[in-house]
Amino acid sequence: MADYRKRFWIVLLLTIPVTVLSPMIMMLFGYHFEFPGANFVVFGLSTVIFFYGGKPFLEGAWEEWKNRSLGMMMLISLAIVSAYIYSSFTAFFIEGSDFYFELATLILIMLLGHWIEMKSQMGASKALEELIKLMPKVAHRLDAAGNIEEVSIEALVPGERILVKPGEKIPLDGKIYEGLSTVDESMLTGESVPVEKNPGMQAIGGSINGSGVLKLTVEKVGNETYLAQVINMVQAAQQQKSKSQSLADKAAGWLFYIAVTAGLLTFLYWIFAAELGLRFGADGDGTRHRLPPCTRTGCPFGECGVHFNRSSKRLADPQPDAIRRGAQSGSDRLRQDRDPDGRQLRRNRHPSRCRGLREGITDAGLFCRKPI
Repeated sequence: MADYRKRFWIVLLLTIPVTVLSPMIMMLFGYHFEFPGANFVVFGLSTVIFFYGGKPFLEGAWEEWKNRSLGMMMLISLAIVSAYIYSSFTAFFIEGSDFYFELATLILIMLLGHWIEMKSQMGASKALEELIKLMPKVAHRLDAAGNIEEVSIEALVPGERILVKPGEKIPLDGKIYEGLSTVDESMLTGESVPVEKNPGMQAIGGSINGSGVLKLTVEKVGNETYLAQVINMVQAAQQQKSKSQSLADKAAGWLFYIAVTAGLLTFLYWIFAAELGLRFGADGDGTRHRLPPCTRTGCPFGECGVHFNRSSKRLADPQPDAIRRGAQSGSDRLRQDRDPDGRQLRRNRHPSRCRGLREGITDAGLFCRKPI
């Protein structure tokens, strides 16, 4: 728990400047803060966050890989490794948006979650320690003559007789053969009221004797005692995963395969799309779009010139372009519709020749023209 807590606080401190320098946070809160070398500063801070804060997840992913049981650690590692590698490329080799902020916050949240989980497990471990403290270290053994001898509880064997004085803890499970008293078993059974004990009744090791003196015959020692069995059950429950946790690990494993498959399919799509002739570009405002090569060719008939608007924002709303360009070319239509000899020209709207382009989409030279 201490390791996760230490990593969490260190990563939290490093995440603050990464968050302040994040373009998304700047846009969200409407401020601008930049200085020379800011990208390299963020890269350095994110590198420390990745290797120091992400170390437990990378090690856990490696263990899952060796055990052929992919789960949550592998899914987290896939996310942080992908974000770090791509962001590093944007810092030195390619242009693009980095994911340093997402990388830092993901590691920070995962460290917090594991810290809380370890804290709950430590709480259960402390409860076990309290149970172990209930077991006394020594016992008063009675010999055949009735003499009392102090011995370690490890030295006792079933069948031997022991004496429990008032206020002492009963060392081992046994059967009372002499004496009357009340026994406090609240720490073991949850019964708040002391239980009256008399000859012939069972006594539980770890419970507290009242005001009377009891003599017992030892029946169970070591791991056979009631308290030892409770401790073993709690330890086994800690080591085993719950059904919901097992289901979450399976879901994380499937999500890992789905994410990898989707990424590979997307990558292959871009590769084959480039091979088929699609071109990708960006406008001045960063809007990306595809531009097939057929849009760069002109009409092969007459004087028709085809020119498509390459802005994706314009393509989303073509009607204003049609109105604007129609107005621009309106003053030239009388001149365009006549040749130098004064003969009338007619508009060729044949779909096979002008490729189905409608008036208003192209620039100046809207129509294929042919003498009448």
